[in-house]
Amino acid sequence: MTRNTIFIFSLFTLLLLLTGCAAPPPPPVQVQIPDRRIDYVTEVKPLLDKRCVVCHSCYNSPCQLKLSSYEGVDRGGTKNAVYNSTRLTTMDPTRLFIDAQTTEQWRQKEFFSVTDNNAQSGYNNSTMLQLLSHKMKNPKSSGEYHSEATDLTCAKDQIELGSYLEKHPNRGMPFGFPPLKQEEFTIIAGWLAQGAQGPTPEEQQEIISPKPADAAQVKIWEEFLNTTDPKHAVTARYLYEHFFLAHLKFGTDTNEYYELVRSRTPSGETVDLINTVRPYDDPGTENFYYRFRKIHSTIVHKTHMVVDFDNQQLARFKELFIAPKWQQKPHLVGYDTTSSANPFIVFEQIPVKSRYQFLLDNAHYIIMTFIRGPVCRGQVALNVIHDQFWVMFMDPEYDLSVKNPGFLRLNYENLIMPIEKGSKFPVLDLINNKYHQAITRYFKSRQDFYAANYYNGLGYEAIWKGNRPQDAPLLTVYRHFDSASVQRGVRGELPGTMWVIDYPLLERIYYALVAGFDVYGTLGHQLAVRLYMDTLRVEGETYFLDFMPADRRQKMIESWYTGVKPDDIHTVPTLMPTAVVYTTDNPKQEFIEHIVEQEIPAQAKIAFDMVNYLHPGEEYPTVPKEYRNLDDALQGFRAIAAPGSAILTHFSDHSANLAYVRIRRDKQKDLVLSIVVNRWHNNVTYMFGEKNALDPAKDRADILPGFIGSYPNYFFDVEVKDLPDFLHLLSSKTIEQKDIARFVGYGINRANPNFWEEYDWFQQRFFEEEPVQAGRFDLNRYYPNAL
Repeated sequence: MTRNTIFIFSLFTLLLLLTGCAAPPPPPVQVQIPDRRIDYVTEVKPLLDKRCVVCHSCYNSPCQLKLSSYEGVDRGGTKNAVYNSTRLTTMDPTRLFIDAQTTEQWRQKEFFSVTDNNAQSGYNNSTMLQLLSHKMKNPKSSGEYHSEATDLTCAKDQIELGSYLEKHPNRGMPFGFPPLKQEEFTIIAGWLAQGAQGPTPEEQQEIISPKPADAAQVKIWEEFLNTTDPKHAVTARYLYEHFFLAHLKFGTDTNEYYELVRSRTPSGETVDLINTVRPYDDPGTENFYYRFRKIHSTIVHKTHMVVDFDNQQLARFKELFIAPKWQQKPHLVGYDTTSSANPFIVFEQIPVKSRYQFLLDNAHYIIMTFIRGPVCRGQVALNVIHDQFWVMFMDPEYDLSVKNPGFLRLNYENLIMPIEKGSKFPVLDLINNKYHQAITRYFKSRQDFYAANYYNGLGYEAIWKGNRPQDAPLLTVYRHFDSASVQRGVRGELPGTMWVIDYPLLERIYYALVAGFDVYGTLGHQLAVRLYMDTLRVEGETYFLDFMPADRRQKMIESWYTGVKPDDIHTVPTLMPTAVVYTTDNPKQEFIEHIVEQEIPAQAKIAFDMVNYLHPGEEYPTVPKEYRNLDDALQGFRAIAAPGSAILTHFSDHSANLAYVRIRRDKQKDLVLSIVVNRWHNNVTYMFGEKNALDPAKDRADILPGFIGSYPNYFFDVEVKDLPDFLHLLSSKTIEQKDIARFVGYGINRANPNFWEEYDWFQQRFFEEEPVQAGRFDLNRYYPNAL
């Protein structure tokens, strides 16, 4: 520092101390201004993607600081948390690219800059550089790091930053991970010293503009969606309300993605976004257009839900919605606040068969929006589902709401959802909850209707088998404590519960938990949606029980709700018989094995997980004598992962539910697999006190090739020659003192100096294996203890 700078800084520090402030602001960072322009697009953004976006990219970004685009960098951070479980009034939405468009607009919404610098030439005191520099000077991580904690300080100025760093000297950035390399730090520091400039106008235009192949597809799709006759218009509304979260990919090789939005301007003009909280909210104008907007922020896996919009898809939409005769003469529908929240009213003119087949065509995506959407963040939101379950769907030919659409009309009052009250659901309305009463009436009406029509019961033919090779007639849902994932097919061991979903249930799951859920809503809104999901889950489980022997159903559902009084389970298994003739004493396993092995067509390529699933009479494999390939490695892990095995003692913490393992091989491609811990719950009816429903003795671990989930909790890196030793240690309930260092060495703790190199390998491998579906992993939930 110069003498004047030192004097001014010392004087300011003295004044702060005399006036009682806890700590002085950190001194400005000395920066050598580069003699060339540091380019944001080619130099800075790749670094932010690899080291910062892994935590700063979504609603759960600490301080809402989203660094996945320059617009997010420029917006900065705020003290206002999106996820607030005690909020009594709605929060002003702060969705990037939606709720404000300029820096000044974001400042009015209480966002502050992290790149502004007011130090003299040669120095920089921006928040971003101060935190990065502090980490460079204090590289050691110690203690626990919870980047999503609600009590994190989001320093808006130098005084707050100084207090924060004095109180937490080991909390520079990256938070709880190793610092940047010197050359990486130099690039970021130089860019900040040059004013933190974003893309040039030419670069920005290229970033936001579709490539020619995509532009041609945009024109075709926008023409279809904006055709003005009522049939096309209502179809477009239905598609928009279901795809507003999707990352749409046209049938081109550009590997770029788009979002579907509503705009005041037509095709060919710049999108003038219509900003609403929900996709079914009133657009505020009769003249609006469905438009495609290119996604130019970094793709992160937790929000990357891809839907193909190719020529085949367009033809399919026309086949489902335009070609058939509708149940009513096509007509436009308004945006009344209450009725818009009920798709059974708004879209009743569209044939139910078309609507349901559309949902089945996109079943994987529809379930994914609930599992990976904004509603499913954190343990309280996700403890409504089991750690692993399989999902099936009712065949349209046996779904009575499809065969008899009048059934839905008769039950309009019973199909209401709490989302009709918007984002301000009064907490007191949860007393004598009319939505719980309505869904109870609907369930009884539905079960009576099925019993009257299927007096001989439902058989295997009533389960949807898929129509196309890409269909997903069976899905596996994994919960990873405070996140979840969906896989096509049947993964893992035989789960405790299964769901069968029909059209009314699938549509309500989507609207209640996705389209109608407001992450900025009040405590009442979030509680109402959470409680409603309780009833939807039990519905799906009970519809599965309709295929089980009638005399076994009550015991089965009571086993899923151990500790819950039968009267507190809002559904009661029907006395309708089953058309399935069982020959074993395990009807659940017999049923699913028949569906998978004899009903699902071969072209679907859905089969049991040969590593984790055990057929009747099969036992867990033995540890192989050598490890030649992936199958051998999977067998080795599976051999030590039986229920109650010692491996689970090393994953007993709720912060350790998902691990990725790299197995290095000489002269061959390294192997990668996932360890998925499934914690046994006696029931999932609680909102709080989840640990009281856990039974660790029944916990299990599924070992799966490739990558599962978006939030890895731990990485392991093992040489193939060391695999026997690693598995031996992993299967030991207690590890002797002499072996601890060796065991810990296989794992990659967040404090490991080589952490970033390890992360980079897993991330790059994910991109290679899943070039379309992959995105950046999120490290916010990496094991918090720094060792």
